[in-house]
Amino acid sequence: MGIWKGKDGWEYPAEFNLNVLKLGVEVELFITKLAENYKYHDQNYPWSTIGKFLYPSLGEYYNSSMKQFIDVKSLPLNFSKTHIIPITRTIYDQELSMNVFSGLTSLVPIVTESFTVKQGNSFLVEKLFKNSSANVNLKTTVTKISKLSNGLYEVSHKVKENYDAVFMATPYENSNGLVLENMDNPITHKREYKHWYVTIFVAKTLNSTYFKVDPVPDVIFTTSGYDDLPFVTLSFRGQTKSGKQVFKTFSNKPISDETMGMIFCDVSYKTEQHWPLTFPDFSPIKYDEMQPFLVDKHFFYLNSIESVATAMEASAMAAKNGANLLKMIWKS
Repeated sequence: MGIWKGKDGWEYPAEFNLNVLKLGVEVELFITKLAENYKYHDQNYPWSTIGKFLYPSLGEYYNSSMKQFIDVKSLPLNFSKTHIIPITRTIYDQELSMNVFSGLTSLVPIVTESFTVKQGNSFLVEKLFKNSSANVNLKTTVTKISKLSNGLYEVSHKVKENYDAVFMATPYENSNGLVLENMDNPITHKREYKHWYVTIFVAKTLNSTYFKVDPVPDVIFTTSGYDDLPFVTLSFRGQTKSGKQVFKTFSNKPISDETMGMIFCDVSYKTEQHWPLTFPDFSPIKYDEMQPFLVDKHFFYLNSIESVATAMEASAMAAKNGANLLKMIWKS
């Protein structure tokens, strides 16, 4: 693992020093408060706004930027360039302007073990669909959702159907002009988004001449001040049966064939996926500028949680809260 600075060479973060210890303690404290927050909301009423989700102990992590955080915690700026920014860039493509909640979320893997689904995380979604026994209509574009006078919601796609409640998980910014009609709390604020190109390469090896180091680290981070580099991060992902190596890059622009030829030796395969709405800009904003979680009495906008941080856990938490909130509303 190393931090590549292009013409300025390489830097290798310290595995342990006082600042690493201080940062680790802060991340552990954040995880503890997050767990306490989950427990609090499980034992009390579900939350109906993002501000209420952050209550009682997480608001301090959203209202400040990572730059303010490192200043308050007396962490040197140079330390953040080697131990914080390379990770926040890799996870969320953002630096010290992001809120502390999302910044520390990206750092959680340094103090905990990360897990993935062996068959791919999409396998979890497929199983959830199957076990729900729901009618799942993929590749179906919803164009309009209207609240009717009887309190039902008319959902327009290929046909018009009425529902007692609506849960919207997709970002409103990605809804292709979806019209929401007669809602009590309409979505008026649109978030700015980061975009990424995710590219897989199969090659003989990395080009040590290009990187001016031998051997080239298996995981290559970048840091602030080096946005002209061809990628944000590059990592070794495994080997093919023929012995060739598989690499993945995250970048803000496509990696041209010419650049690919400089980075790798003997590329035999390349596939690129552009994600136009990868992550929202996580800079702190006022609570009254956040998108509503409760768009209407029975309309739940789950994706509003991603104004704080983006993760599978956040999506699952928002869905659970929406279901509990609907249950409470129906009971009352």
